[in-house]
Amino acid sequence: MKKLLLVLVSLSALSIVTVNAQKKPVEFGVRAGLNISNFWDHDYETSVLLGANAGVFMDIKIVNNFYIQPGLSYSRKGARFKGNYGNTFDCKLEYIDMPILAGYIFEFPKISLDIHSGFFLAYGVAGSYSNGISGSPFKDPFNRFDMGLSEGVAVGFNDFYIGILCHLGLMDIGSSRYYDVFSNATVSFNVAYRF
Repeated sequence: MKKLLLVLVSLSALSIVTVNAQKKPVEFGVRAGLNISNFWDHDYETSVLLGANAGVFMDIKIVNNFYIQPGLSYSRKGARFKGNYGNTFDCKLEYIDMPILAGYIFEFPKISLDIHSGFFLAYGVAGSYSNGISGSPFKDPFNRFDMGLSEGVAVGFNDFYIGILCHLGLMDIGSSRYYDVFSNATVSFNVAYRF
């Protein structure tokens, strides 16, 4: 009887360890994709600008399928401006973004649905204009610091994810008295892998 009890306790402990090993408390991942960005909250005529993003993130499991996800990524944002004479030029802003998201994973038999929301902090590290305009946008007229809200959704297949992440800047990144209020708005289409 004691041997049977010892075997049952050992099997129970082994199954608990196995279940806990399958649900790691911290997972790391990489993410990359396409940005579609523009400015909002201004009076100029602008259109979307395509860019790229790439970075890393960490999922910290809190309770069941609820997690916190800090991340760090490179991201190109900006907009295409239309001038007074029909000419256009691109304003490309390069940022290091730090999104901090809270999310929940809904698990289904073969896929999972990951919904997350939070905020981001960003710092402009470089920038350029197209169409022969010289100078750096971060010298004048744009501020380097940005922050705002983030919302997203992703569909997972094992450890691979395809998702959309939206950043809505709440800061006025315009710094010159000659320019209007400018705020970043970016939609990112990403592919991610969790380790």
